[in-house]
Amino acid sequence: MKLIAGLVALVAVGGGLALTNPSPEAYAEEASHKLVEKLQTETCSELSNTFGINLQEQCRNVVAELRPQLKGLIESGTERTNLGVVSHYKTTLTASSLLPDFLSGQLPSYEVESLGVATQFVFYRAEEVPAPEENN
Repeated sequence: MKLIAGLVALVAVGGGLALTNPSPEAYAEEASHKLVEKLQTETCSELSNTFGINLQEQCRNVVAELRPQLKGLIESGTERTNLGVVSHYKTTLTASSLLPDFLSGQLPSYEVESLGVATQFVFYRAEEVPAPEENN
């Protein structure tokens, strides 16, 4: 009897996790929010005021306005592996598709990995990806 009760509980928990496994749309929303937050707090805060212009505030505003484009980059650069009760997301972020060819290699690319479970995301790896070497 305890075995049956344990199996029923396991199926119930697994079913609950499967039902609350977050969607790719939810991932793109959360990841773009985190990216904007990170850019605004880390990147923009490194800027100094020049000629009386508050570059930090300007940067924060521009980053906030770019959120839809950043979300699009995340959506197009993400591979999802749905494991039923949990999803693995691997995102490659590169701005090269938004830049003219002569600038495309100037910005770094990043890889981000996370798990989605029970409507939540755990971002556990983010690192810069070296630019591919050009052949002359």
